[in-house]
Amino acid sequence: MSHTKGFTLIEVLLSVTLIAILAAFTTPVYLSFFLSNDVALVTSDLASSLRRAQLLSRSGASDSPWGVAIQNQQIILFQGTTYAARDTTFDEITTFGSIIDVTGITEVTFSQLYGIPSTTGATTFTSAENNVSKTITINEIGLVSY
Repeated sequence: MSHTKGFTLIEVLLSVTLIAILAAFTTPVYLSFFLSNDVALVTSDLASSLRRAQLLSRSGASDSPWGVAIQNQQIILFQGTTYAARDTTFDEITTFGSIIDVTGITEVTFSQLYGIPSTTGATTFTSAENNVSKTITINEIGLVSY
């Protein structure tokens, strides 16, 4: 009598079922983490752009004030007194996904040499998929916090 080695059909079906159940439970957790990470990255990008604009304004780079605007799923670091009157050759653009909604301040310019912001308040990024949000605030002396 010979014995063949291998798995029975029931063992294979049980293994596949177990893997499917695990995948069903872990996929929403992974998706939630992925979307939260997107919001955190955009928040970090805006904070970096605001700090860079303030530094460029304080240092007198190109003898002009610098600012940051949020337009059409983009964070734009620009040179000039306003976004509308900027010199587009100096634009530094960071894009982010369309699933992220923006509320609050969408344009800040920093005064030359002192780095005082033209506007104070908060900007909030919210994921439309899972309602995760992060807020960046800028105070009257230009301190950026989130």
